Amino acid sequence: MRILISQNRKENMGNANIKYLWEITKWNKTFNSVNKTKQKEKINIKSVSAKELKNLVAENGNIRLISTGKFDGYTNYELAKNKINSGEVILLPEGGSANLKYHNGEFINSLNLVCSSINSNIYSLKYIYYFLLSNIEYIETCYRGSGVKHPDMREILDIKIPIPPIETQNKIVEILDKFTNYKAELTAELTFRKEQYKYYRDKLLNDINRISSINKIGDIFNIFNGMTSVSKKWQNSGNCQFIDYLNVFNNLSVDVNKLYYATVKSQKQNTLFKGDILFTSSSETIEECGLSSVIENNINNGIFLDDHLFGLRIKKEYSRILNPSYLKYYFRSKWFRLEIKKSIRGITRFYIKKSLFENLQIPIPPIEVQNKIVKILDKFSSLINDIQNGLPKEIELRNKQYEYYRDFLLDFGVNDE
Repeated sequence: MRILISQNRKENMGNANIKYLWEITKWNKTFNSVNKTKQKEKINIKSVSAKELKNLVAENGNIRLISTGKFDGYTNYELAKNKINSGEVILLPEGGSANLKYHNGEFINSLNLVCSSINSNIYSLKYIYYFLLSNIEYIETCYRGSGVKHPDMREILDIKIPIPPIETQNKIVEILDKFTNYKAELTAELTFRKEQYKYYRDKLLNDINRISSINKIGDIFNIFNGMTSVSKKWQNSGNCQFIDYLNVFNNLSVDVNKLYYATVKSQKQNTLFKGDILFTSSSETIEECGLSSVIENNINNGIFLDDHLFGLRIKKEYSRILNPSYLKYYFRSKWFRLEIKKSIRGITRFYIKKSLFENLQIPIPPIEVQNKIVKILDKFSSLINDIQNGLPKEIELRNKQYEYYRDFLLDFGVNDE
């Protein structure tokens, strides 16, 4: 993407009046710390709790649900009823951190402070939004408190904003929108490719049941636990090295070169071998519990396993009919993820109950079929990895380019002192 900004246009941007944020916006609340003369107008915005907001999620909805955090969803008119707001707005969390958002259309608000332009023919709200984004680090410092931080609106409303002619504001918005939309397209492409890979993987693995023998995990694997009596982990030195939780969580195949040091009371621990399948044993969410990774490459002698993981080792009598690389894909499939939930217990933190886990059943197709599945999915996985490695770098590059042009276009030096 190439953006051209003429010198004349940049010079014209300098013909900007300086306004305080309070002069050009109106908010949904009156702030006690702010002089009443700075809050002459107020907008009416309905709000719901965070729990209510998440209960409103509906597929194919077109009414945006706006939280104070990263959650983003949509609902429909049937669920939303009388909670809907409409308009062009900027939203800032009442508490937490400066997670600034912009929306134009129908929405449901949860615990955000909301503002609109006092006159959109003179002050473009999208322009104001981009300017505030370019000063987000300062706005973050305005959030204070020992527990949940809250914004000091007196300081935020006193932010100085340069106001060039509306035509210039709109041109700046047009340029920055192009960057924003391009980043969104790249992110959507990455998400689509990941979902496409999962679809074909699960479809391929779903078709094998009719040609497979069904076996209990406890019959074909020996189950072993992670290291015990650990006093220190992730140190620069220690008396052992281990495969950690994130190595398993993030990878289909264990990165055997990514080892960390720990200190244990006894060296009598379970050590790892090529072909072992490792699982996360507990997590704050069910979805992150029981995620697996396979040791496909040779691993050094005496490497231990994180105490928040457990492992499976194929029994000798099954070693010729089971390909660990097949299990790499099957244990991450939709079908096994549904099965493994039967062995998960917990309320605030979830864990795998081993006595239930070892009774779960898995299909074992002929070894020739396993090898063919591995060959197909390895190729597909390699393609996806290439895309995953390329697109995030492209997204990062475009994000830096966007930030450069945003700061360049909005740099009037009015808040430097």
